[in-house]
Amino acid sequence: MGVTPSRFLNTWLKYLTSWNSTISEICDSVRWGFCISSLDFLRDAFGAEYACSQWCDLLELKGAEPLAWYGDDYYAGKPAVTVNACGQGQIYYAGTQPEERFWTGLLGGIADKFGIPGFAGLPEGVQISRRSGENGSFLFVLNLSREPQTLALPRDYAGLLGGAIHNGELKLEPFGVEILRLL
Repeated sequence: MGVTPSRFLNTWLKYLTSWNSTISEICDSVRWGFCISSLDFLRDAFGAEYACSQWCDLLELKGAEPLAWYGDDYYAGKPAVTVNACGQGQIYYAGTQPEERFWTGLLGGIADKFGIPGFAGLPEGVQISRRSGENGSFLFVLNLSREPQTLALPRDYAGLLGGAIHNGELKLEPFGVEILRLL
């Protein structure tokens, strides 16, 4: 008999409904909806606007708090990003795919709120990861780009791979790596 478009759509909608119910229970914000959008924008509580694309979930709040709202078309004024208490923490839900600038602000704010140190303005392709153990705490800095990168450091660090003290900045060659000891 083969798969007809209506049979495929019914199967897909059943899948989305069961997935959406599980997410609803955890996030306490998703009620229904999945809609493909070519390009929209969202607005945060400070009035800043960010592009978003790919999809726009329709969110109905049942305890979660909105952090950003859709700004255009049918979705205008409806919640786009939410936060809800979950156990001793919080869970964040994005009903769309915002641009990177939105994520930088949101995740930076969460890090500040919980006292997680970060590096503002990392160059494109640079990643930092913190590891702690019996021998102390370390920052693993990776340049994943084909270009040399310079990273501003908030203080001086001892480099373990080259043995240098990095005074306020770290220069990394293409695909370069350094491990910094946190004192």
